[in-house]
Amino acid sequence: MIIEEIHLKNESKRSQTRFVVGIAGLVLIILIIIMLRIIGGKLSRKLDSIKKTKIKSLNIQKIQILSKEGIVSFFVYAYYAFSIIFILSLFSFYFNHFLTYFPGTEAIRSLFYKYPLAYIKQFGISIITYIPRLIFIIISIIFFRFLLSITDRIFESLEKGTIMLSGFHKEYLGVTKKIVKFLIYFFTLVLIAPNLPGYNSPVFKGLSIVTVIAVSLGSSSFFTNILAGLSIIYSRFFKVGDYIKIGNEAGEVIEITLMTTKLRTPTKQDVSIPNSIVLKNSVINYSSPIPEEKGTILHTTITIGYDIPGDKIEELCLSAIEDTDNLLKEPKPFVLEKSLDDFYVTYQICAYTDNPQLMRTTYSDLHSNIRKQFNKAGVEIMSPHYSALRDGTGVTIPKQQA
Repeated sequence: MIIEEIHLKNESKRSQTRFVVGIAGLVLIILIIIMLRIIGGKLSRKLDSIKKTKIKSLNIQKIQILSKEGIVSFFVYAYYAFSIIFILSLFSFYFNHFLTYFPGTEAIRSLFYKYPLAYIKQFGISIITYIPRLIFIIISIIFFRFLLSITDRIFESLEKGTIMLSGFHKEYLGVTKKIVKFLIYFFTLVLIAPNLPGYNSPVFKGLSIVTVIAVSLGSSSFFTNILAGLSIIYSRFFKVGDYIKIGNEAGEVIEITLMTTKLRTPTKQDVSIPNSIVLKNSVINYSSPIPEEKGTILHTTITIGYDIPGDKIEELCLSAIEDTDNLLKEPKPFVLEKSLDDFYVTYQICAYTDNPQLMRTTYSDLHSNIRKQFNKAGVEIMSPHYSALRDGTGVTIPKQQA
């Protein structure tokens, strides 16, 4: 009886001690929570104070990846995430230790301590075993960035002319730089991909299959245009600033990309033509004259009756050319008798211009001046449709000039 009373007293004292220890542990955790909250507030205010002076936004070339505010928010959220994990770990340890004093609480202890501890241990082992691959990825990225910087320097030197390559023209710089950078990105991705987490997972394999199918379905015209664009750029048949005609579209070349060629028409409309279509059509470059000539030849035709001497026709045509702006005096313009038809002679009028971009207005002015010169001289400009309807009386010259 006395032994039982002593045992009960000791058990009561142990229970009181456990209760005091439990309360003390809970108070300690609460104090730690308060301290972490105070530190978090101070950290947030400190980051805000140095944000404008010492923190720089994260940029890749001209693209802003993370602003100053985003960087500050990242560190603040990272701190609070660490605090929450730390507090949950304290509570897990606290409940596991506290519940050992109470029999029959093994299930609760497993829920709050053993299972989370097993997951954390497994996660830690995974991180440790992944460290060699992570180091390989970091080294690969550093080497990749080094290659990119070397590439930028080489192409910058080529652009400035400090490095000279025989047969390498400045028109090649932009597209060649893009191709080299693409190859660097591609081989770096091929090198890094097998070391990424989840590379062998079914999800990653499924995503790879979907990507391959999508690329296969949409890549036919895509790669056709790219290959055509490379052919156009490296053939150097025309360049930005040239005035060209592709099929029925004529205009100034404003941009040549791997996918399209863009023209600005005389009516100030921008036309984008896929490069595959450019290769399928005939292209006339009015801005690329024959080396021994100075300028581009513009030509038009007129039909005049057999009763007018050819010398007279040539004189009137040359006068019209002289009155037309944007046509050169040297090399000298000329007039050819192109054909002898049933009712008239066809003459071809040829003149040089160094402004093919103004071709549309130049042709208009030339036709107007030809008409004025011939009307003034009393010479009819014949037409097969008109001559077929004529009865031989009257002329087609305006009355005030007849």
